[in-house]
Amino acid sequence: MMRHEEGAVIIQAGDFIPDSERWLHAPEIKAKIEESLEWMRQNPPCETDLNELEERLAGAPRKRSDSARSK
Repeated sequence: MMRHEEGAVIIQAGDFIPDSERWLHAPEIKAKIEESLEWMRQNPPCETDLNELEERLAGAPRKRSDSARSK
């Protein structure tokens, strides 16, 4: 907003990007975001059969977490 003359206000349109979100507009980040959005379009959410998932996971070798390792 600029003051042009006494009592007159001129409003100019523009885009405001907060400093904390400016990194999202970098070309390489925008490309990664678009790639992620395309993946989401190709892989919509679906119901998970928790019993089938549990069976599948039970047959897979377990990964040890760092907290479980002895020091």
